[in-house]
Amino acid sequence: MPAGTELLQEYAPAAPEIFPVFDFSLTDPAGFSHWETAVTRESMPLYGAPLCRFYLFRTGVVDGGVLIKSHHIIMDGWSQVLLCNRIAETYLALLSGKDPQPEPSPDYKLHIDKELQYLDSAGCRADERYWRGLLETPAEPVSFKEQRGASVSPVGRRLTYTLPETLNHAIYTFCQSRRVSPFSPYYMALAIAARRMGAGRRIAVGVPIHNRTDLIARQTTGMFVSTLPLITELDEDWTAEEFNDRLSETWLELLRHQRYPFQRIEALPGHDGRLFRVALSYQDNLSYKNEDTTVRFSGRWNYGGYQAEQLCIHVTNLEDNRRYTVDYDYLAQLFTNDEIERLHGVICTILDQILSHPGRPIREVNILTADDREKVLYTFNRTAAPRRARACGQHFPPPPPGTRAAPPSSTGKAG
Repeated sequence: MPAGTELLQEYAPAAPEIFPVFDFSLTDPAGFSHWETAVTRESMPLYGAPLCRFYLFRTGVVDGGVLIKSHHIIMDGWSQVLLCNRIAETYLALLSGKDPQPEPSPDYKLHIDKELQYLDSAGCRADERYWRGLLETPAEPVSFKEQRGASVSPVGRRLTYTLPETLNHAIYTFCQSRRVSPFSPYYMALAIAARRMGAGRRIAVGVPIHNRTDLIARQTTGMFVSTLPLITELDEDWTAEEFNDRLSETWLELLRHQRYPFQRIEALPGHDGRLFRVALSYQDNLSYKNEDTTVRFSGRWNYGGYQAEQLCIHVTNLEDNRRYTVDYDYLAQLFTNDEIERLHGVICTILDQILSHPGRPIREVNILTADDREKVLYTFNRTAAPRRARACGQHFPPPPPGTRAAPPSSTGKAG
C-alpha cells in the first residue's frame, strides 16, 4: 500500500444473486472431488469481486449440497458454522412448507467499534506489557524442517488421518478427567516430538484463538480469529500430568491477553523473524443437528492449498462422536507425504504412552513407532553373512606385498 494512503473497509449493500447449479449425478466421486479441489484452490480477488461465493451441486437423485468459498478477511471457521447452520434451518423450513424468517445477525461493525475502544484502553496497555515480558526470554519456533534458500513456495498439500478407536477413547477419558480439551494432549505430544528432534526447552507454536468473548460476538459472522504464539517450556523430568498442569496455566494466561493484535506482537522486540513456523488448532464447532431423520447434514473444511507456516495441524471433532480427525497441511517444497506420515506416527506413539501412563516421567517416553523399532532392533542388526567352507588359514587376509612373515615364536627352558 503506498505511503500516506489509508486502508478502508467498504460495506456493499445486499443485492439478489443467481448462483450456479452443477449436476454431478452421472459423475463418479473422483470427478466431483477434482472439481471441488479446483474451485477451492482458485484465488479470490480482494478488490472488485465478491468475497463470498456459493456453488450449488447435485450428486444424486436425493443428494446434494452447497460449496461455500469465502475470503478469510470476512469470515473465520466459527462464521462458516453459523452460515451453514442458517442454511440448514432455512432448507428445513422450506421443505416443510414454511416461510423462513431468520433473525438478523449482529452487525460486524459492533466488533470494529469495540476493537477501536480497546486499542485506546488501559486493558490494551496491560496486554502489551504481558507480551513484552513474555518475549524478553527468547523462544525457539518449533520446526521439523530446516528452511534453506531465499524463499519458500506457499503451495501446500494436505494429509488427513482418523485416529484409532483406542486412542480416541484415551484422549476422551484424559480430557474428561482433567477438564481440558483434546488440544492439550495433542500439543504435549507435538512438543515432546519436537524436543526429541532437536528443539530447545522453550518453544513457540502458533495457536488460533476464537477471540469471541461475549454472546453477541459468538452470534456474529466475520473475521474474529487471531493466531498467537503459545510459548511453553518442557522439562523431560516432568510427568505428563505436570506438563498438562503447566500448559493449562499458560493457556489461561494467554486467553486473558488474547485481544492484543498479532501485528503489534510481531513488532515487539525479543524475537528474530517469524514467531512460529508450526501451528496447531482444535475445532469442535458442531454442524447443524435436526430431529428429521429423512434429512442428514454433514460438512467438512476444504484446504485452500496455500499457507505461510511450514506445517498446520488441525484436530477436529465436528460430529460429537468422540472420534478425532487430524489434518496436516504442509508446504510441498519442504515435506513429502512419507515424512508427514512418519511424523503422525511418532505423535500417535507419544500420545499412546503419555495417556496410558500420565504419571511417568517424559524422559521415559519412546518416540519410535512399531515399524521404526522393528528396523532398529532387527532389520539394522541383520549383519550375519554366509561363510564358505575353507581351511583355517584361508579365513585370514594375506600379508601386504613386500612384507616378510614373522618367524614362529617358541618358548622353552634351558637345560
